[in-house]
Amino acid sequence: MFECVQICARILNPVNAFGTVAHHSYVLLLICMVLVGAADPHHRVIDPILILCMQHLFVLLSQIHMNMYIFIETVLEILLEWSILSNYENCVWNHWTVALSASIMRFAHWLYFTAVAL
Repeated sequence: MFECVQICARILNPVNAFGTVAHHSYVLLLICMVLVGAADPHHRVIDPILILCMQHLFVLLSQIHMNMYIFIETVLEILLEWSILSNYENCVWNHWTVALSASIMRFAHWLYFTAVAL
């Protein structure tokens, strides 16, 4: 039993680490591009960033009420996916790195959900 936990941890820790690095670095790239004017600060670009900020606001709720935290994070994740997928064409028109950032953000969040599900 203990060996199984160690093997799972060895698999999931790098997955979680890559998701964290990809998630934070590409959203910071997107925020910097908006701030310096390389990407148009259109609401279709800003909406996913705001949803990501809301997800980070609710992290401390996991210490108080885990079921509520899971519910809120899942709802916010669905909104994030919807926002990214429904505005993907506009992200491509805005700047190619905006679309890249959106794609990597989706991939990183799926890595998080995979790590949690396993």
